[in-house]
Amino acid sequence: MLRVYREGADRYTLDFPCQVAIEKPEYLELVKEILGCDEVTYVGSNGEDCVAGVDSDDFVRGCRPNLSLISTLPERGFLLSAQDSSGKFDYIYRGFFPKLGVPEDPVTGSANTLLGPYWGEVTGKRVIIKWDATL
Repeated sequence: MLRVYREGADRYTLDFPCQVAIEKPEYLELVKEILGCDEVTYVGSNGEDCVAGVDSDDFVRGCRPNLSLISTLPERGFLLSAQDSSGKFDYIYRGFFPKLGVPEDPVTGSANTLLGPYWGEVTGKRVIIKWDATL
């Protein structure tokens, strides 16, 4: 359930539910092929999106994944993520949804419902996923 709270005349807060990924070691070889690298540290799924973790945030930023291979996954989308080496953020990610006609989605709120709990466990931080918007 997604809750939205109105705060004043033009401000809303969305309270995203947390989702847990199940590790999918059987996807590892395909994900390595999708990314064109062997440095995949985690592969999991919540049944809707596949998530892959790598060590390098530079790799995430520069990656050109094979969209055709992403479309062969059972899930609707593919999330690629790494810890942010600058320390400004806990993690960075990119979301790819070629099955939905969206090669890359630059702002995917639902991705954070999956990535937040994953990186919270990795970093040992408490996870609260909120999105504030002013219209």
